[in-house]
Amino acid sequence: MAEYGVVASRQGFNPVSTGSDSITFARLLLSPGASHEGLAGKGETVLVLLSGRASIEAAGEQFTDVGERTSVFGGKPCSIYLPSDAAYRITALTQLEVAIFGAEGGASGPATLLRPSDVTEGVWGTANWANHFRLILGPEPMPSPAQRLVVGETITPSGHWSTYPPHRHDRRALPSESSHQEIYFFKLAPKDGFGLMRVYDGAGLDEHFTIRDDTMVAVADGFHTMVSAPGCVMYSLWFAAGDDRAVAITHDPALGWLTHVETMRRWELV
Repeated sequence: MAEYGVVASRQGFNPVSTGSDSITFARLLLSPGASHEGLAGKGETVLVLLSGRASIEAAGEQFTDVGERTSVFGGKPCSIYLPSDAAYRITALTQLEVAIFGAEGGASGPATLLRPSDVTEGVWGTANWANHFRLILGPEPMPSPAQRLVVGETITPSGHWSTYPPHRHDRRALPSESSHQEIYFFKLAPKDGFGLMRVYDGAGLDEHFTIRDDTMVAVADGFHTMVSAPGCVMYSLWFAAGDDRAVAITHDPALGWLTHVETMRRWELV
C-alpha cells in the first residue's frame, strides 16, 4: 500500500502523513528572516535545502549561509544530517524551502553538513528510461554519517521513465533484497505538468497516482515505477529507511531483462 497526498504550501512547518510511525516527512517554507526550531527526536533526520539560503544551528554546530541553488532543477543540494535527539534552528536568509525527513533508530555523532561537492551524480538507465541521479546520503559502499537513511534526487526528462524496470525492496532476504520504506516528493517543470506512478505486487496490489507539483508518495511495499509526461521534467526527492545501509532491489521478473539492455532500436511509424 502507498500513501499519497499534496504537500501544503503554507509558510512554516508542514508535516505530512506517511502512513507509518517510523518515518516522517515535512516541508518547511520560510520568508527571509523567519526561523523554525525543531528536534530530531529518537532517530536520524536529514534537512535537504530544496531552494534558497539559510543559517542553521544544529547539535551545537553552526552552519552559516548554506544553500547554493534557487531551484531543485538548478544543481546539487546542500543538506544537513542530524543524529538522534539533535535540536536545530533554521533561519532563512532568502525565500527558503527545506525538506525534512526522519527515521526511527538512534544514531550518534555530530551534525554534518553535506555540501554539493559531497553529492555523487550520474545517469541511471538507458534509452527512454535514462534519468539523472544525485546521491546525498548514498548506500554502501559510499561513506555516510547515516546508519539507516539513504537519500537522493532524480531528474526524469520529458517522456522518460524512472525507477525502471520496476523494482521492490520490502522483503529482507539479503543479499538479494533489503527491506526499506521509501518516500518520494515531486516537483514538475513547468508546474502544471504531470507524471504517473504505479505501485503493485502482482498479487492484488495495483495502485496508480497522478504526480503533480508538490505531491508525495510513501511506498511501504510492492514494485514501483514512474513516468514524466511529455513536455515536462519531473524532479523527485527520495528517502529510504531500513536496517541495512546496502539497498538491494528485486526487479519485476517480467521486465528485469531490461537491465541488460545497453542500446535500443529506434522505432518509427511507417
